[in-house]
Amino acid sequence: MKEWKPLMAPCLFCLFFCLSNARGQGGSYGVWGRFTPGKPEFVFADTAIVRDKPDVGGRRQDTLYAGDTVAVVKAMTEALELKGIEAPWFEISYRRRGMIKKGFVWSGLIALKELKLADGRFLVGIDRVVGTKEVLRGEVYYRWAHHFGVKAFRDGRMVDRTATILKDIGYVDIEGGVVPAVPGMKNVTGRILFTTRPEMSVMGAVTCEYLWTGEKLVALPQQTNSSEAGEGYHRESLTFPGNKGVADQTIVWTSEDGLETGKKDSKGKPVFKTTRKEKKYIWDGEKLTPAK
Repeated sequence: MKEWKPLMAPCLFCLFFCLSNARGQGGSYGVWGRFTPGKPEFVFADTAIVRDKPDVGGRRQDTLYAGDTVAVVKAMTEALELKGIEAPWFEISYRRRGMIKKGFVWSGLIALKELKLADGRFLVGIDRVVGTKEVLRGEVYYRWAHHFGVKAFRDGRMVDRTATILKDIGYVDIEGGVVPAVPGMKNVTGRILFTTRPEMSVMGAVTCEYLWTGEKLVALPQQTNSSEAGEGYHRESLTFPGNKGVADQTIVWTSEDGLETGKKDSKGKPVFKTTRKEKKYIWDGEKLTPAK
């Protein structure tokens, strides 16, 4: 069976999170555009207002919709905080009624990733970021929940959407990938996934994965992987039919924790004490349920 193949194009965004010691809420989360001039990017929000200048007070030129294509000319220094996201404005070009036009759109409305299968197109983006205030030893801190979404398009129209909340995921890049076929899974034409890659390994990389039926996205159990030198590691994975004796219509989630013992093997590598857990899920062609 084919493994998922990462998309090699650079990610559109880097996201910054920290458990911030803050007197106020503003500016504790940021999104910066990273793009190739002229390369197609895509609107993620249901609607995106194009203005004649990089300001909410700018005149409305047009309204773009989820899935619409734009080309980023440059990122502006002007930023806007909205829905918990602080992001710059983009100067863009886009096509409207057969004409090429230019304007400005807030970059928080643009997709992080585009993924494609033969029968579907998918956009990964952020809907909002929600901060929770905590007080620790008299100091005010904020922790952040990132509301990611995936929107599925077929024949030019949006047919499904998902929402996933990831908490405290750290400084990340977004990687995306697809698996074009899933043998042994009824009514499944492929899988899509995206992974948040943290700067600090202790934060853990989180992979969100979905089955695609041609009309619906079905979320699979999330997978978190992390390691800390001198301490140990945590690994989670999914195994599909045709691998390691997994039966048709079955998915196995595996968790493994390794704790360093302080010993070395004959090759000088650390020796770990490991513990494993497994959960099985059954697919009926429409939904996934834990095996009894």
